[in-house]
Amino acid sequence: MFLFVLLLSLFMGASSSVGASSSVASSAAPRPLRLMFYNVQNLFDTVHEEGKRDWEFVPLSHPGKKAGCAQVRNARYRQSCLETDWNAQKLAIKLAQIRKVVLQEGRPDILGLCEVENALVLKQLARQLGYSHYLITNGSDMRGINVALLYDGNAKHLTYQRYRTHRLRTGRHLRRPTRDLLEVEFSLAHSNARLVIYVVHWPAQGSPAQARMVAARRVVELLRDQQRRDPRVNIIVMGDFNVAVSDHPHPFRELFDSRGLKDVQRAFKHDKSIAWEQRLAAPLGTYFYPPKMSWDSLDRIFYNKNLRNNKALELDVPSFRILSYPWLTNTFTYKKLGEFLLGSTVSNVPKRYNFKAVEAEAAGYSDHFALRVDLRYR
Repeated sequence: MFLFVLLLSLFMGASSSVGASSSVASSAAPRPLRLMFYNVQNLFDTVHEEGKRDWEFVPLSHPGKKAGCAQVRNARYRQSCLETDWNAQKLAIKLAQIRKVVLQEGRPDILGLCEVENALVLKQLARQLGYSHYLITNGSDMRGINVALLYDGNAKHLTYQRYRTHRLRTGRHLRRPTRDLLEVEFSLAHSNARLVIYVVHWPAQGSPAQARMVAARRVVELLRDQQRRDPRVNIIVMGDFNVAVSDHPHPFRELFDSRGLKDVQRAFKHDKSIAWEQRLAAPLGTYFYPPKMSWDSLDRIFYNKNLRNNKALELDVPSFRILSYPWLTNTFTYKKLGEFLLGSTVSNVPKRYNFKAVEAEAAGYSDHFALRVDLRYR
């Protein structure tokens, strides 16, 4: 198992000017750390990776594309693979669309991502976003997608320490290779506190609920080890968990709750200090499933109890947002003939990406909304 760690020195000139002014503000309280997670929906480069099912995301002229697409079993996906001409121009549009979402309210200090193919395309995104450091797994997912984390190497009060990757054990419930878990540790410069972040992308809803229980048990094992070594450790688990309300068994109710992991979205909805209008205005979820006209909160951010009663760092629940700006939403109209939902509409759903688009206006963004929350120094 390997992890690519690539350090980019993108803005040396800018960092020197920041350093000149930092001494003036050195006595001020550190600004909050902003965390964001975003499922960017299939960020692929334009080259086939041997052994991976990535044929849809190469140019029509790429050697082997037609034969590769022919191996896709689902007729609709096979046709999409054969018709998609994924090239450098389209990749540039995709990167720019992600940039627009991520930087809308300023660059987050820490950005977790999923559905990123490899370090090569992540490097291009890091340049677009202005990050100097990034990490990505190199897992065994058959399509070749991975999870990643980007962070600001110039963040004064945050210091990168180490990373690890964790592969899920296959077995009776986890029948096919899936994405690795990414673990990244930081230290807080103004204290001895540790911040450990896990980025995950669990098996999709097409797999049985027990497959996601396998992933949840692995996370719980890792958290138990962390807390045994350091009871004061601050832990964030963020990602696309692919867990629906109907899952049975349910990993959040049966494992996370008992281990003290709290869902920031749930905490936001139940926080009486937040105006009810603000809580009510939040989207119904992060992902809209058109066939059933249903919402799910597949993407989540969890935190351990230390981030609510620690003397070093505190998760700011009121700062939580599901990012659903009007320009990245659509209205969905149900058009399947013979169904009672025919003609029904749902507004403000994610404007999913169109990989055949040749202009940004028609391209969309992602089939998931992004999440963000702040961590405040105490």
